[in-house]
This record gives sequence, structure tokens and C-alpha cells, in this order.
Amino acid sequence: MLHALAFGCVPDLACRWKERTTWAGSGLRALVLLLSLVALPARVAQAANPYLAASDDKPAPARFAGTEWGDALERKERPISAQVITTRLAALPFASVFRIEFADVRAEGGASRSIATRHFVVTDNEIALLQDEDIDAAIARLKALAKAPTLPVPDLRAILRGQRKLTKDATSSSSLAVQGGRCTYRYAHNAGHFTTMVWQRGLGLVEYAQGRGAREDGFRLLRSVEKARGK
Repeated sequence: MLHALAFGCVPDLACRWKERTTWAGSGLRALVLLLSLVALPARVAQAANPYLAASDDKPAPARFAGTEWGDALERKERPISAQVITTRLAALPFASVFRIEFADVRAEGGASRSIATRHFVVTDNEIALLQDEDIDAAIARLKALAKAPTLPVPDLRAILRGQRKLTKDATSSSSLAVQGGRCTYRYAHNAGHFTTMVWQRGLGLVEYAQGRGAREDGFRLLRSVEKARGK
């Protein structure tokens, strides 16, 4: 009897302890699962476009180099370089607004051109050119929206996958194409005008080129690290 009492109570205590620990473990796992589900929308909302993203609003400079040409140069090419500065201007629940400016544009043997600053609305899946003279007002309008707006197709400058025809008429066309880790935007006009923008995953803009007429005027800039990789 003593033996039964002495050892018979131990399994009972062990069982009750096991029940409590099993319940506690299940409760802990349930709590972790609940917290992960609650946190999931926040992580989704913070997802970023792989072609253009930033963790803060600090300007991010990069050196670009390339060539320019034009009638003033007797249709010859000469080397140019630029400091391209990418800055996040606003972070919204559904998008970000970025500015890309071309500073300190220099040409070999003298002063070079001025290249217009560009602004972009960036969602998880698309990049669109923000064509507004008052950027601050445009950002204010975006902040007032309850959900992401539909980006105008002709203004798209990057997509995540596939190919897409943006515009096409009797004299011009524009398109997007993704290959590997790059998305390329191309605009071409029968008169010889063109624009090319190439985005690289994890880097941002790596090529920007524009031209007018049959070599009447134009430039092509490549991010310097990309130029070095190509050697």
C-alpha cells in the first residue's frame, strides 16, 4: 500500500503538470500566431518596389557617366558625367514619391547641359512619372486619398514582370519590358526623338537617355558601377 501511495501519486502529478504545460505551450503558440497575423498587414503595407525604394528620406547620390551629342558638337559625341541624387519625398500607406535630380552635369572640355529633375509615384508593383508643376500640391492630393489611385498607363515607367505596350499611334510608341532583374522603358518617335530609362532591382535607375531628331541633340548616362561591371 505504501508503495502504491508513494509512487501512485507521482504519475498523477506528472499528468497534471503535463496538462498545464501542454496548455501553456498551446496557448503560447496561439499567441505567437495571433501576433503574427496582427503584424502581417503592417509588413504588407511596408512592402517596397524593388526598382525604387528607400528606408528614409536621406538623399542617395550615385555617379553616372556617358556621352552627349548634338548639332553644336558637329554631331560628334563627347564624354559627360553627372551626380544623380535620388530622394524620397513622401511615404504614404500605398505609395512613395521620389525625386531624381541630375546635378553637377559636366562635359569633357567645357560646361554641359541641364537635365530636368524627374518625380515618380512608386507603388509595390509600378513606377509612374509624376507630371505636375507643383509637386508639393500633388503630394498633398495623394495624402488625402484613402487608397492607391490608378496610375495613368502612359505615365508608367516600370513594372515588375512581363511586357506592356503603353502608347502607340501613327508617329510614336512607348513600352515596358522586364528581363532578368531589369525593367526598360522605351519611347520612340518617327522623327528620331527617344527616351530610355532602365531600372535595376536593388539599385534604382541605372540608365537614362534622351534624344531629339536625327542626332540633333541628346545624351546617354549610365550608372558608373554598371559601366564598370560591363568591362
